[in-house]
Amino acid sequence: MHVCLISPLTVTDFINPESTLNAALDRAGPNLGILALAASLKQADISVEIFHLDQVFVDFLKPFADAAKQGSAPSTDGRLPDLAHFFDYARDLLGAIDADLFGFGSMCSSYPMTLRLAETVKRTRPQAKIVFGGPQASVVDEATLRDFACVDYVVRGEADVSFPKLVTALADGASPEDLAGHKGVTYRLGSKVMRNPDTPALADLDDLPLPAFELDPYVLERGGLHLEAGRGCPFACAFCSTNDFFRRNYRLKSPAKLVGEMVELNARYGVTAFTLVHDMFTVNRKKVAAFCEALLASGHDFTWSCSARTDCVDEELLTLMAQAGCREIFFGIETGSPRLQPIIQKNIDLDEAWQSIETACRLGMGTAVALITGFPEETREDLAHTANFFVRSLRIDNAEPQLSVLAPLAKTPIADQHRDALYFDGKYSDMSHQGWRQDPADIELIRGHKDVFVNFYAVPTEAMSRDYFIEMRDFLMGLGLWLRWLPVALVTEYGDMVDVFDRWRQWNADNPVATKEPAEAIAPDYCTSSFQSRFADFVRQELLPDNETVASALRALADIEAPSKELLRKRAELKAAPDAAQVPVPDPEKPALAPTVNLFDLPVNYRDVLDHVRGQTPLTSLELDRSSILLVERDPEKIEICEIDPLQQVILRSCRDGLDLDGITGAVEQSGVTVSGISGRKLAIGSLHVLKSRGLIEWQGSADQARPMNM
Repeated sequence: MHVCLISPLTVTDFINPESTLNAALDRAGPNLGILALAASLKQADISVEIFHLDQVFVDFLKPFADAAKQGSAPSTDGRLPDLAHFFDYARDLLGAIDADLFGFGSMCSSYPMTLRLAETVKRTRPQAKIVFGGPQASVVDEATLRDFACVDYVVRGEADVSFPKLVTALADGASPEDLAGHKGVTYRLGSKVMRNPDTPALADLDDLPLPAFELDPYVLERGGLHLEAGRGCPFACAFCSTNDFFRRNYRLKSPAKLVGEMVELNARYGVTAFTLVHDMFTVNRKKVAAFCEALLASGHDFTWSCSARTDCVDEELLTLMAQAGCREIFFGIETGSPRLQPIIQKNIDLDEAWQSIETACRLGMGTAVALITGFPEETREDLAHTANFFVRSLRIDNAEPQLSVLAPLAKTPIADQHRDALYFDGKYSDMSHQGWRQDPADIELIRGHKDVFVNFYAVPTEAMSRDYFIEMRDFLMGLGLWLRWLPVALVTEYGDMVDVFDRWRQWNADNPVATKEPAEAIAPDYCTSSFQSRFADFVRQELLPDNETVASALRALADIEAPSKELLRKRAELKAAPDAAQVPVPDPEKPALAPTVNLFDLPVNYRDVLDHVRGQTPLTSLELDRSSILLVERDPEKIEICEIDPLQQVILRSCRDGLDLDGITGAVEQSGVTVSGISGRKLAIGSLHVLKSRGLIEWQGSADQARPMNM
């Protein structure tokens, strides 16, 4: 029997082809669960191939992205890329595969597409067996078999043993009547759905073979690999489905096994970066410490990332993890409200959480701070705590807060408790949605099969509308994406980001957005670059206090953070304009700022402002002190903020103001900046040379510029 395993789709949003492709390339890769099952099948001498749906998505999008770069039509038939067109593309490729059994992995966000692909396979190859597995299929197994005739079997939970056993039985001609003893399998017996007892959790993960990375044709191109470190979470958060899939049975591979797999993958593919997959890696402190010590003893310079609870680490353990190569850690905080913590059964101490986040960041780890909003019991005060936690995380270097809207994941306590009240409004939670543009065919399935696609439905909220929570989420994520220090300063000064949000909503309604770029038309306003400058305008017009010092600091943050990308982009576009008559010809005797450079004169010291904001110190204690800041566009997505010394400030201001060399020399002499034994002219010439070598100014120059400098 030949088996084709199909990974679930995880990368789907379409904003514009180029940006979507870049995001997809960062995330695309073989599904680790599919690779693990493939290895188990191979170990049982079963022929197997993998259909990497995420990679298919990348291949589908590349021509659109290339066409967009060249300014040509998006495709030969004029269609824009979206989920409907991608489905056709994937369906045709999958239809060309000849297999006896198709095994579909599943996740909640792409489950509609997975089922539709399975239906096309069944129509094309009616004799082939269709087997589903993975997190989503495992928790909606009975509803899936009841509603979708194309699915023959669902293998629930950990399938390393049960799936190869089922495949072998089917290859030997087993019928549904013969499957009563196959644990973890759901199937049809006539018109009745049969659900066999669960498969016991695998006691020793060291017995598992290394996932079949050799079946990933792009493995040598990956910057790093995912590697399973263990399974199971002993906690029981009300919104999380992990504990149902792994039966809350916490296990960790032995240090020797895990390090050995890292060494083997390094020898095979040269990879040195790993994502250690485990929902709660650090629960067993001793085992994590033993792994770190074994990795250090191996002598290999590997880097890795993991997930953890903030109350399952301490400074000593985090220090050891950093020494052993941990560079990123995911912390699930979920809510910044002390009241909600026990209600959602997370039960972490938020003061302790701050300590863990700050310690990890201080040790050089990139730290994801994950939060959720839209809980049924969440009040305005609860939301304010979470919003403030999000924004205050931005003050910590290396910390990146995330905020999601609650989704009722199947078989979670929240979904079960509110099952009768769940409703469909077409506004999907980012915890489980497919994208901003859901395929109409998927929507039809979602509406018609609530029990199968419960994650696309909405949980009723009591204190505020769900729309409010969704917009608040988009607002905060927009602040984190486009800004950083300005929102931190606002929460420090005003103490309540919900109040800031309410005032922003009113201002935004009173000052409607002009037409958006076509490529951004489907995205929320908060996801577009225009939000950056609009929010800065809102701060300047609505939030500046009477205190001159605080107002100057907030205005400086807005001037530096908000308009920089747009201003630099406009200057770059001007430089690249095809009509040469529209491009100012630089005076060969007058140096000018490079098109990718902006110089800002501020009434406050920018470094002092950042120090105050980072330390949550009131801005009223600042001293007004003039300074200049240089913003340089290193590439279209990266703006570098440069502090410059007093002499460079004088030179760059003079270049901006259009002075020639004599004027610049006079400005240097009048500034009072001196270097013993060096004339003002030589200081000016020397600085111009340095600034030009750094790409900060453009100048054809004069005879003086070519003279050797004796400095």
